[in-house]
Order: sequence, then structure tokens, then C-alpha cells
Amino acid sequence: MSKRGKDLFYLLEQRESGTRRSEALGATEAPEATSRPAAAGTRGSLTATVRQWFGGVGGRPARKRGARPEPGTAPFGLIVAAVGLLALGVGFTLGRFLPRAETTPDLASRGTEGAAPRRPGPLDADKPAPGAIAAEKEEEILSNLFFDLLRFSAPQRAEAAQAATFLRANGVDTARIRKLPTKSKVDVWVVLTYAPTRPAASEVLTKLRAVPASRAWPTLATDIGRLSVEKDLMQIE
Repeated sequence: MSKRGKDLFYLLEQRESGTRRSEALGATEAPEATSRPAAAGTRGSLTATVRQWFGGVGGRPARKRGARPEPGTAPFGLIVAAVGLLALGVGFTLGRFLPRAETTPDLASRGTEGAAPRRPGPLDADKPAPGAIAAEKEEEILSNLFFDLLRFSAPQRAEAAQAATFLRANGVDTARIRKLPTKSKVDVWVVLTYAPTRPAASEVLTKLRAVPASRAWPTLATDIGRLSVEKDLMQIE
């Protein structure tokens, strides 16, 4: 009986000493154990904040049980679209209600004069060029008296017509072109100026001498200066 009592007291002492050791070890290890969750909690809160800044790209943080659900963060693309629509609406409103530039009376009256609208094309396209006449009148014979001014070969009819137009534009209204044979029996285009009568030839010559010099026909002014009614007035029967 006494031996069992000793064994029982020995076991109680061993158990009490073991309990004290575990309590001592727990007291020394507790700060380290509690410090780890704190660090983990700090990292978790920082990650949650970054995720909220970027619209929850990496997923939403876990909610605690019993806590109210937080409103979701709008995606970044929707925010940009909303800002763009807002700016567009503000610009449209300002453009609609702000006063516009006033139209000057000069600009407002342009294009309104006259009943017929203008056709597309260059300005004054319907107005004939100075000295221009109908094509069928370019070879019109006005008299049998004329001054021979310029000569062109048969393929150069268009250039001869331009020279006659230049003379008419400068006051010589009887200038025409005419195809005549030469002594070598070759037809040429002659730019000539008709005189209605011989007495009127002096007036025609005065008009010719008032024609300015031309770069297109540099010898024309010189040839006109040499003309005389007595020597150069030609006649065809």
C-alpha cells in the first residue's frame, strides 16, 4: 500500500513538472507565433488596397462572415468611357449655346444676286474670252482689201486663230484667218486684217499700231510698224 502511494505521488510530480515546462515554452514561443499572423495581415491589407485601385483585376478580397457586402469597383475601361462621353456632351452643349461668328453683309450677299444659279466650274466660265468669236466666223471674208500680218503652215490653224483673237482683243475687230496658196503652191494660214474700203484702211492701220507687243509673236509689232496703206494694202478680186 505504501509503495503504491509513493508511485502515485511520483507520477503527480512528473506531470506537474511537465506542465510547467510546457507553459514556459509556450510563454517564450507565443510572441513569435502572434507576430506572424500580424505580418500576414499587413500584407493582405496592402494587396486588397492595390486590387481596389485597379478595379479588382486580381479578384476581390474575401469578406468576413457576417459583414455587409461592399459595392463593387467599376472597371477602368468603363471609367474612361464615361469621362469621354461627359466631355463630348459638354462640348456639344457649349457649341450649341455659345454665340457664333457673325456673317458680314458682304459675304452674305455674294452669290445671291441674279436668279440663275451658277454652274460648277471656274468663275465667269460662261463669259467668252476677250476677242473670241464663233468658230464658223474665224474664216469669214469681210472685204477684198486686207493687211497681211502673220503666216502659219497648214497644220498650225489653231495658232493662227489665237493670233487673230489676240488682235481682236486689242481693238482690231476685223482680224480673221484665211487659207491662201503661196507661189510654191503650198497652202498657208494667213492672219489678216480686213479694211472695208481703201479710205478706211488708214483707220485700220491706226488700230493695228495700238496693239501691244506679244511674246508669243515677237515680230508682230515690228511688222505692223513697217506697214503702209500705199504699199501693203492687198486686194484679192
